[in-house]
Amino acid sequence: MGQHSGSGAATTGAAVAIGPLISGALTTWLSWRSIFFVNIPIGIAATSVAVAKLRETRDEEHGGVDWIGLVTLSGALFTFVFTLLRGNDKGWSSALIVTMLAAAVAVLAVFVVSQWRGRKPMVELELFRNPSFTGAHITAFAISCAVFSMFLYLTLYLQDVLHYKAIGAAPQQLRAPLQHLARHAFVSGLNELFVVAAGVAAIGAVFAFLLVRRRDFVRAAAPELAAS
Repeated sequence: MGQHSGSGAATTGAAVAIGPLISGALTTWLSWRSIFFVNIPIGIAATSVAVAKLRETRDEEHGGVDWIGLVTLSGALFTFVFTLLRGNDKGWSSALIVTMLAAAVAVLAVFVVSQWRGRKPMVELELFRNPSFTGAHITAFAISCAVFSMFLYLTLYLQDVLHYKAIGAAPQQLRAPLQHLARHAFVSGLNELFVVAAGVAAIGAVFAFLLVRRRDFVRAAAPELAAS
């Protein structure tokens, strides 16, 4: 478990460190649209390694594809993301946005029912009866939201307030992944509940400081967040 946790932390730290550097270079020297093509060579390389190195396995009892779950979940996510992206342009009370939002809720409800009643669901809803399983996923989701949303605020602050270019803002964000690796090494022997509580409290304190003392940060970030 410790080796798995360490590998995950190292991979996450490396990805967070390399991501801003590559995206900053692409945005500055090519175009922001080029970031959507960066996963193509990575996907080809990952597929090649997987085909060459991974051993094929099959579970006859749980084999097959849950097509109903796949289609309904994909449709719900598509309509919901479309609503968030186009809501400001079309108007949140417009017929299109209201219809898309209602469709997202309806299709998501169909997905949940299909998982509850299906013979081979892609998500075993019975697992959520386990408090440890549910609590772990809620905690992971909350921490991911807090950590990854920080990069949006930080990018807006560096470029809109401090006037860094994309390639110049990227090195400033290296502190976060380096701190992530150092923190993982430091807290590996501490109580998990204490680490989570202390981390969430620290993030809240930083944002409270920014809201109270750095009004320039708030003024720069608020319009971009509303638009996003």
